[in-house]
Amino acid sequence: MFENVAVLAVKSQRLLAIAYLAARLFPSATYHIISTIPENLARPTLLTLYKRVMEEIAEDSINGVEMSLYRANLLAVKKVILKGRPEKVILDYIKKRKIDLTVMTAGVTDAHAFQLSGAVSRTMIAEAPSNLLIYPSAAKDIPERMDTLLIVVPKEILAKRGLVEDIVKRVKKVEGIKRATVLCKVKEERCRDSVVTLKELVRDVEVHEVLDETNFFEKYGELSAQADFVIAWRGKSELSRFSLMGRTIERKRPSLYQITLLELSRSPLLLL
Repeated sequence: MFENVAVLAVKSQRLLAIAYLAARLFPSATYHIISTIPENLARPTLLTLYKRVMEEIAEDSINGVEMSLYRANLLAVKKVILKGRPEKVILDYIKKRKIDLTVMTAGVTDAHAFQLSGAVSRTMIAEAPSNLLIYPSAAKDIPERMDTLLIVVPKEILAKRGLVEDIVKRVKKVEGIKRATVLCKVKEERCRDSVVTLKELVRDVEVHEVLDETNFFEKYGELSAQADFVIAWRGKSELSRFSLMGRTIERKRPSLYQITLLELSRSPLLLL
């Protein structure tokens, strides 16, 4: 299912919790624990102290994640400290190492019209080629055993139907999921077709069909609060253009759909 998993290490209990969950769900993967040391342009006399302090912080963050993975009896671990602009060096590593799942925390701030907080979070959501397992800042604590699963089904996720079914099987086997809720943003017949196999895996399946954009997000927030784990389509990023020294630069940024999804999520979120 997932062969290479990257965990973006920070000193956070929430990151340790989501890393432990990932290790329980996907124990056969090789885990890359990544921390970064940003560039520093201070005077040379300060660089030595800066380097020592940042290395200690990076190693401490990595060791914390490593212990969480060991708790889940996971031993296939690579520890990586990258130097440079964090969002760039992490993205380059994920692409080069063919990471297929990135584990991270993410939050939304209202300081700038509900933008994702942190350059790394924004870059991963908008540009990372891997799937994403995220513990949103507003999400409730992860229970010891998960009971209810929420699957969000716009038409685009149907292309990954096989992967969704494999993940549901895995979550059910490990966590003992008993109930599943399906939130559909497709026409009725396609929605029902997408849950046929799901009903074979989980006995109690409830289906909600919402096509209107506003009602869709309202229903998502309600159902996310009731679920223990969410599988959703990641959505497309937006393309922004700006001029720099006479050149037009294009960059991807998180879309309103992606930001709203994270803002409303009250459970761990797997974006495919």
